[in-house]
Amino acid sequence: MAAVRVVAVAISGPPKLYFQQVLLATAIATMPACQPRLRVQSSSIAPHVIEVGQTSCSGSAGDAGQSTCRTWHLGEPEAERFFRLSKRYEHNPYSAFYQTDCSIAGKLQVEGRLWKFQIDGGGTASWTDGPEIRYWGCSDRQCEPLMLIATDRMDLEWETRLEMQRHLPVLKPRA
Repeated sequence: MAAVRVVAVAISGPPKLYFQQVLLATAIATMPACQPRLRVQSSSIAPHVIEVGQTSCSGSAGDAGQSTCRTWHLGEPEAERFFRLSKRYEHNPYSAFYQTDCSIAGKLQVEGRLWKFQIDGGGTASWTDGPEIRYWGCSDRQCEPLMLIATDRMDLEWETRLEMQRHLPVLKPRA
């Protein structure tokens, strides 16, 4: 469940300006409920990739994407590099990356645990160990050769909006 954050700004001026300021403050305050949370951490951990499986293509047979997908491959060093360059997210960062019908799965070890991973051709990934899932995304330019479609940072501005929201002054209703 998303936490609701009350944001307030000292408002003064004509009624129209007051209305615009209240509308803006309300929009900014509700953004966290609609957007994934800011990244949890950079990937400073060094996973050891144990196994990389075959590329999995889930598109329609004969699709142009199918032939591209079949040529995409990551070895163990490339998968490790992908995760070292990635950022960890609390929720799946799908809105900031392209989605593809192509993925690579495998196994890795980190923090003394064995994880199953899946890397999507658009630059998102997940690690799964039982009920725990960790989400990753790589928008670093160095990840581009490791993906089918690099992000154009189409929705990475949500990180900026969330960071900006943290610095808003407290609202006080007009007397």
